[in-house]
Amino acid sequence: MEMICEHLVDGRITGIDRSPIAVAAAARRLEQQIHSGKARLLTATLADAELEERFDKVFAVNVNVFWLGPARELTVLRRALAPGGRLYLFYEPPSAAQMERALQRCRTFLDESGYAVLDVLRADLSPHLGLCLVARL
Repeated sequence: MEMICEHLVDGRITGIDRSPIAVAAAARRLEQQIHSGKARLLTATLADAELEERFDKVFAVNVNVFWLGPARELTVLRRALAPGGRLYLFYEPPSAAQMERALQRCRTFLDESGYAVLDVLRADLSPHLGLCLVARL
């Protein structure tokens, strides 16, 4: 969130995490951005988050539910994504086999939920691998 805030010209970023400890740590790092209204934080699971606004972009970083069984989460995002909005699923899998498994399962869940996968990006981020799926409704 910090890196994104640095590049925000207008708009606002909302961070969601189920861990109160993670949210508190982020709040300390983002104190100035939260105070200015550029950022806000919610302690909730994505499935239970109450999101009134619409988002142009949604980033999910290492959120395993998207390859384990994301029916509720994808429904929440269906309501939260603005028309033409994009969903970015980022992962740092521990192995090439895990990356392929995550990719195939994410694609399946996205397809079944009416999302179209627009792009798949892979990177060697030594010592990890990087994967990003970009989708839209």
